[in-house]
Amino acid sequence: MRYTYQLAGIAIASVLIGGSIIFTGQTVWTVILACLLMTITLVLIAYIDTLLEAKTKVEWLSTTLQAAVTLHWQWDLKSGVFTYKGPLPQLLGYPADLNIDTAFWQKIIHPVDRPLQKYQLLRHLEDETQPYYCEYRMQDHAGKYQWFAGRGKIISRDKTGGRRFMAGNIEHIQPRKDLEESLIQAHKMEALGQLTGGIAHDFNNILASLLGYTELALDTSQDNQQRVYLQEIHQSGHRARTIIRQLLDFSKTTKSDTQIVKLKQETIDAVHMLRASLPGSITIDEIYPNDECFTRLDPNQFQRILLNLGINARDAMSARGVLSISLATTTQLTQQCTSCQQPFEGKHHSLQISDNGEGIQQEIDHKLFEPFFTTKAFGKGTGMGLSVVHGIVHDYNGHIIISSTMHEGTTVTLYFPCLGQEKAQLEVLANRFSIPAANNNNAPGATKH
Repeated sequence: MRYTYQLAGIAIASVLIGGSIIFTGQTVWTVILACLLMTITLVLIAYIDTLLEAKTKVEWLSTTLQAAVTLHWQWDLKSGVFTYKGPLPQLLGYPADLNIDTAFWQKIIHPVDRPLQKYQLLRHLEDETQPYYCEYRMQDHAGKYQWFAGRGKIISRDKTGGRRFMAGNIEHIQPRKDLEESLIQAHKMEALGQLTGGIAHDFNNILASLLGYTELALDTSQDNQQRVYLQEIHQSGHRARTIIRQLLDFSKTTKSDTQIVKLKQETIDAVHMLRASLPGSITIDEIYPNDECFTRLDPNQFQRILLNLGINARDAMSARGVLSISLATTTQLTQQCTSCQQPFEGKHHSLQISDNGEGIQQEIDHKLFEPFFTTKAFGKGTGMGLSVVHGIVHDYNGHIIISSTMHEGTTVTLYFPCLGQEKAQLEVLANRFSIPAANNNNAPGATKH
């Protein structure tokens, strides 16, 4: 049997004799050439695939490096010419065509950071084995400072051996600095809570003894002048006990009467009490949802929260303005608590208290929840208001977010875990008949911040 193939215009004939293939004429060399060409083609295809894969990896690596490294720079040490590549103007808000030289560079670095940056640079120029690395702040077009990390080294010399070019990069590290600050603040609040709780317990024991003996002296004393002095001591002791109770609330070491409540009704009752503490020149606007907003908390402590925030708003508005109080049920994306600095998300009941007062300076945001910190005049406040709010709210697995604009006002939003109506009713029945409620792992006290 004879088969004929047409390959590149050449007839290739083969004859099958006795089950084997025999090529006729000069077709053997043609077949060998065809096989060689096919082999080369397969090798080229594999090589191209390898090149494409390598190109993809290089592009990925380049994108990663560009995301990690904000700016590349080169400095001509002889002429002083400074060049850079990267989105520095966009990051800092300066015009894209801005001429950035060494003088401008030194100008936008924070005055406090300039000596350290200069020292690290000179150290590397004197001893190249010491790497140049420095973290410093640079001023953006709006006047605010952002954190950057600079790295660099000598990369070339002239014919005489003198240093010619220095190159490096600058990385934008503001997100990392924000995270570090949040972590430090969270640890500080935790340490303050532990310290405050220990001191408050000790003072509470001493104060109990003082008040007890003062009451005994009042019962036995017949001298009117002495009784006046003893009554002053007794009143001061009770004021001190109030402060100690606030310290214990901040440290979350007090026992509370936690129960399932209708947050809507509790807020209405607390606002009714708050009205008595506010002058008539302050208007209270209230907004409530249709649902009852079930959650777990101690009604008495909740009233203290709202009273503290209301008094702070009164003082911020100089006893004249509008106090807005609104309650809603919201599903939060991931947010960061202003006081404990921890992220939170999910369904919450949000209680928002807003005033149109002077606002809070951004420079003191990190101190707002510290015990005894106050912006009020001496004798006008103890500085425990927001500290108490922090302790109580977090005792019920809640969170706080504060937003403020100078000369416009402040908004404090409290987030309490949302308890569905059906689950709340079941737990109420379970508690009424002393049946342990299921899935109560999220009860206040289970998780501490």
